[in-house]
Amino acid sequence: MQRSMTFVCASALMLAFAAPSFAQSSQNRVVEYGDVDAYSQRGAETILNRVEHASEQICGDRPGPMPIPERQGVAACTYETMDIAVADMNNPAVTARYYGYDPQVIVEDPDDAYLSPKGNY
Repeated sequence: MQRSMTFVCASALMLAFAAPSFAQSSQNRVVEYGDVDAYSQRGAETILNRVEHASEQICGDRPGPMPIPERQGVAACTYETMDIAVADMNNPAVTARYYGYDPQVIVEDPDDAYLSPKGNY
């Protein structure tokens, strides 16, 4: 079964005030992720890259120079759209990767206080 997710740009109305070119109705993009392991770090990164690309398309990002208000509007829309998409996906690995949480495993010898990550040297 092919998994996919539809992302909606809910901030079109807000951006209508920031940049007139964004005064369109909400748009949808389908991001396919059935070909990656969403619970691996590499898979989560791949999904986030795809979501970011779709968000930029929805929000009107384009190459070349843009007026500062337009660039700020695109950035705000992209971040908001990505926040919504990650929350809607509700996948712990993707959410952790999006917010910058890298799992860490600390191995310590209980008899060696020098190795303690708590700072008790």
